[in-house]
Amino acid sequence: MLYLETDPEGDEVYVHLDADGVALLRRTLDSLEAEPKQPEHDHLFTEAWGGHELEAELTPGRRDAGQEANRAVGHVKLYYWPRV
Repeated sequence: MLYLETDPEGDEVYVHLDADGVALLRRTLDSLEAEPKQPEHDHLFTEAWGGHELEAELTPGRRDAGQEANRAVGHVKLYYWPRV
């Protein structure tokens, strides 16, 4: 599970993950770092956005109290910029 949400204003991002989510994020970051000579990017999507990397909903009981108004993130674009 890899689920991202923002607060209602979009100023804060909350990342919820389990062991599978950690592994997915690690593989994604490792793949970006594999091309160190040029800028690179990768995407994480929910199913509604055409992917399967991000969850669209958080399992009940895994949300902090008072965060019911948060918004799920449907697309994350990760940029890798090599050292100059």
